[in-house]
Amino acid sequence: MKSLLSKPITTLFAIALILRIILFLVNFSTNDFAIFPTVYGDDGYVEIAQNILAGNGFAFETEPPYTPNPLRPPLYPLVLAGILALPGSFWLAMILQMLLASTIPVLAYLISKRFVSKKIAFWVGIAMAIEPLGMLFSFVLITETLFIFLFLLSILIFLEFLEKPKLKTAFWLSLIFALGLLVKPVTQYIAFIMPFVLWYHLRKQAWPWKQAAIPGIIFAVVCMVVVSPWLYRNHKQFGVAGMGAQPAFNLATYVVPSVLSFENGTDFRTERDILYASGVDSTKINLSNSKEYIANAVPVILDHPIGLVKTMATSALTFLTHDGMLMVLQYSGIRPSFYLEKPAIVLLINEPLNFLQEMGKLASSPMILVLLVRVIWIGITLLFIYGAFAYIRKNGFTLPITLLLLLVLYFMLTTMANGLGVNGRFRMPVNPLLFMFAFYGISTIYNRLRRARTNTKT
Repeated sequence: MKSLLSKPITTLFAIALILRIILFLVNFSTNDFAIFPTVYGDDGYVEIAQNILAGNGFAFETEPPYTPNPLRPPLYPLVLAGILALPGSFWLAMILQMLLASTIPVLAYLISKRFVSKKIAFWVGIAMAIEPLGMLFSFVLITETLFIFLFLLSILIFLEFLEKPKLKTAFWLSLIFALGLLVKPVTQYIAFIMPFVLWYHLRKQAWPWKQAAIPGIIFAVVCMVVVSPWLYRNHKQFGVAGMGAQPAFNLATYVVPSVLSFENGTDFRTERDILYASGVDSTKINLSNSKEYIANAVPVILDHPIGLVKTMATSALTFLTHDGMLMVLQYSGIRPSFYLEKPAIVLLINEPLNFLQEMGKLASSPMILVLLVRVIWIGITLLFIYGAFAYIRKNGFTLPITLLLLLVLYFMLTTMANGLGVNGRFRMPVNPLLFMFAFYGISTIYNRLRRARTNTKT
């Protein structure tokens, strides 16, 4: 208990909570002190939770026929429905989520201090506490807070297992990871790899073959047991036992118009409007017809290889550098007088003069914060790359550090399925890893400069 209430942990929790309360109060006043518009997220989770309570099933629509939703995973709406059934429900949901969100910087600190000094780990926690999107999503009722909490907790338990392999630890790792799948299925492909990772680690520790396989079996069984009710629901509703239709939805409605926008020199919205006008109805995509939408999308994508490469490169760069500050300002009631016709990175590469003109317009408005935070994230990305190389050069490719870097790559690759729809929200689960290596890079640079200065004096 004493370790859970150490000074760094209580400090990080307090800073995170205070900052989140401040931003909530700003948004609360912007919305004329009405709780619902302040905490409402437009991803459909509130509507699904309300339909569950009303007996309309797992549906997004606010009126009949209440079609079963094929995109959203079940855990967050179910938790939210349980909270909304209580008095003062939106206030209670906001408070509970904000408290949970304030533990995320603590988890980032606990993960980081296994690899770097406590001082660097503390700064990682500070960065997580002040990161704008994390502050915003602490009280907006969408999945990010719950998923990131479960995801980071599973990383922490996984690292504990690597250090002290126990079947009890393997069980808790499996359970927390599986619950995260029911919040956001983005990590579903990791579930197939994890049993082999556990087995490989134990074999390297000279465990007998059969004993080394037990934790992986536990992981596979627990995950299957936890997600099987959802798989059964989807099989019953759509005839396919899958996690959801999101991959087909993203491919058909995000990747295709993104690729075509590069090929045709247009923008994403124009190409998606053309796509919808051609008869593609995004509201009809579900697990039963996912293969059909994928089959129609893949040839279009492969027929435009240059557009595909540009889309992938832009998505990867956006994943690492997007700030999300515009969304934070919009929720706070600050809206730009104009919007960029194309993503900033696309303008910078293809139309640098136009990019400078657009940035000049931003400089005279509160939107300068968007530019400032974007520059900060570009710096963090460069420091992350430098810090990762510096860390590996000093410590080598250990299994834990290799897996952490592969997690960053994994989220980057899966995020590419969103084409030009990528934003800072997709990077949030691995922000602690980016911050950890970035601050390690800063520390390395500082130590080198200090040694050089000392040598110069002597």
